[in-house]
Amino acid sequence: MRKNLALGLCLCLILFSLFSCQQQTTTPKAGTASPADMLNLLPADSQGVLFADIHEAMSIETVIQSIEKQDNSKKYFEFIEKTGVDPKKDIYFMALSISAKDPDSIQKVAAVINMKYNKDALLEFIQTQSEQEEQVITETEYNGYTIHSMEEDGEQTGFAFLDESNIAAGNLEGVQSILDIVNKQGDNIYQNQELSNLLKQTNQDTLFWGAFLVPQETVEKAAAQSPMLQNLKSVSGITLNFDYKNNSILVDVNLQSSDPEKNEQLAKALNGLISFASMSQAEKPEIGELVNRIQVTSGDENVKISADFPEELIKKVTEMTQEDSTQDTEK
Repeated sequence: MRKNLALGLCLCLILFSLFSCQQQTTTPKAGTASPADMLNLLPADSQGVLFADIHEAMSIETVIQSIEKQDNSKKYFEFIEKTGVDPKKDIYFMALSISAKDPDSIQKVAAVINMKYNKDALLEFIQTQSEQEEQVITETEYNGYTIHSMEEDGEQTGFAFLDESNIAAGNLEGVQSILDIVNKQGDNIYQNQELSNLLKQTNQDTLFWGAFLVPQETVEKAAAQSPMLQNLKSVSGITLNFDYKNNSILVDVNLQSSDPEKNEQLAKALNGLISFASMSQAEKPEIGELVNRIQVTSGDENVKISADFPEELIKKVTEMTQEDSTQDTEK
């Protein structure tokens, strides 16, 4: 009896040891992933995050019609045929983060795409497209994964297949940071308390959302260039949400600031710009109506910019802009 009990305890200890020494972070499966699962793979030194619910967006009839009517629709269907990936059904989420060394440069771009795909077919398609564009893809091993990279504008960008449901992409440093997290050799975004707190203020049920920390040196530099931007000096973060409901595009942007006076002044300045833009479009009332749908309000801790753009109104403005562009080209 004691021997069996001892054996059972040993087995439990072995199992516990195996799980506690596991060296990889679990990646989310396509079709069952959540925003939190995706953010879990982004690096802790991120200053901003963007998240897109591609699967939901591609279910909108207007989006589908737009893609299929565009000049590049042939390439769209060719992509489906050669890779077996149908963006309407197989691509779910994309989470992207950025970090900067200073206000004038981007240090790291790291993205994770959650989707169903065939690695060999997708890689063959990418390699063929790269050859046609005379770009060379190189392969390097990093942390047990293969990074496929190419040089673009003097910078190395690339991607790595994490598993059958996830692809890491970005510049080389960004891809490496994701692989470090997967192998538990780097901290993820939830170790960044400031950005994590800001992310909690976003509505993560919308099609597109994001959160950005605003470094003080960035707003100081912007304010120095224009007196109109002085009230931005108190802004410490930005959250944004875009959604599609009832045939309208909904926009919600919040500038986080703890200075009520500056918030009120900034809201007044923005409303003044909106009024001026609306009045300047007397000959094009559709554009004026579009501008007038933007509302700016201030509170003790934020300045809120919101809008409700009917789809039909956006179509009218788009068609009008295209007509003007065609006329200018003919001249």
